[in-house]
Amino acid sequence: MNSRTIRSNSLLLFLALFAPMVVFAKGGGVGFWLEGTISDLRVDGKVIELVVKGRLWLDQYLGGPESRQAIEFECKKGIAGRFSSDQQFFAMSADGGAGALRSPGQLKELLQRVVERGTKVKLELQNARIDFRDWQCPAVTADVIRATDVDLK
Repeated sequence: MNSRTIRSNSLLLFLALFAPMVVFAKGGGVGFWLEGTISDLRVDGKVIELVVKGRLWLDQYLGGPESRQAIEFECKKGIAGRFSSDQQFFAMSADGGAGALRSPGQLKELLQRVVERGTKVKLELQNARIDFRDWQCPAVTADVIRATDVDLK
C-alpha cells in the first residue's frame, strides 16, 4: 500500500466513525434570547449598545420541540448587549401573532420607542458571542433576527 491509499482509507474510517453522530444531531438546534427592559441605550453610527434588566436564555433542542432544555441567566446589574443596526430583522407583535420584515436601521427606532415607553423587549439573537466578564453578568454581541414591537398589530 502506498501513502495515498493509507490516507484515503484513514479518511474513510474517520468519516465512518463520526457518521452516527451527524445523524444523531440532526433535528437539533440552539436559540438565544434576551428579554427585559432597557436601562441604557446608546447608538453610535451602525452600532447599538444597551443594557437590559432581565434575562438571557439559551434554548437547546436535541430532537424537536418536545426536547427543549433551557439555561437562563439573570443579572441585577443588567446584561450588556452590542448589536448592529444595519441588518434586516423581523418585528413581531408582543403576542407573537403578527410579524413584519423591517429594513436595516429600523432596529434603532424600535429600541428607542421601547425605552420611551418603558416596556419590555424580547430579542432573538443569532451569531451570539457571550462573555462573562466579571463571572456574573454576561455581555452579548450578536445579530438581532427578531424583536417584539408592542405597536405592531
